[in-house]
Amino acid sequence: LPNQYLFHVSPSKERMPSGGNQSGKTFSAGWDCSAFAERTYPDWFPDYNRWPRDQQVKIRLVGGNLQENIQNIMVPMINWWLEDINPVKWLIKRNLTIGGETADGRAVFYCISEKQGLRAHEGWTGHYVYIDEALAEEFYNANLRGTIKYKGKVVMAQTPLADVEQNDWIDKRFPMGEKPSMDYDKPCRIQLITTDNLYLDEKEANHFAEQMKVSGADQYAARVLGYSPAMVRRVLKEYDPSFNVLPSKKLH
Repeated sequence: LPNQYLFHVSPSKERMPSGGNQSGKTFSAGWDCSAFAERTYPDWFPDYNRWPRDQQVKIRLVGGNLQENIQNIMVPMINWWLEDINPVKWLIKRNLTIGGETADGRAVFYCISEKQGLRAHEGWTGHYVYIDEALAEEFYNANLRGTIKYKGKVVMAQTPLADVEQNDWIDKRFPMGEKPSMDYDKPCRIQLITTDNLYLDEKEANHFAEQMKVSGADQYAARVLGYSPAMVRRVLKEYDPSFNVLPSKKLH
């Protein structure tokens, strides 16, 4: 999909695919993380986002919950991409995935959740951070700090269903623009819309979108367009929460 391509080619240090449900955000982030671990890239992948194959990389998987975000979403997606070329041997403790290493030893994964507390997020240093769903700002900052030494990357995939305060810092850090950032120092936000996903059944995707319109603009903005309600209010001069139709073209 075009916007997925823009996400992968952006040189930004911080990238966020912000999408509706089933829009392809986890698919994109999971592939990007897996490609970084394996370092086998398609021809179109830019040199500035490639990492040398002869170096071991440290990758941190971060989520609000070890089981819900990491074990149930991130690990299966990485397995799907790598199992046939460089499978990951995961370390399980008390039925929870806490880390792993690729078969060739060139990528080591560390898993951590928001529930483990802020102190646990400090002190780590690595090359790549993959975050599933939005974190509180202080947790995000702690993980961003860990990438300084190696000039690493941070990817946070989210559907903006978090509380207003949490969405507010994200909207400020990752502002909505006409074009995704192609600047290393400017965080890049990519919009992925559910109904644009060509791999979904068109009828099912449109049905879901229509039902979200019935639920209200807040639900439609987050679950279909990938925008937080607060961001939509800033973009649209007249905002009515009971408004049932919010064409995505108004947001471009």
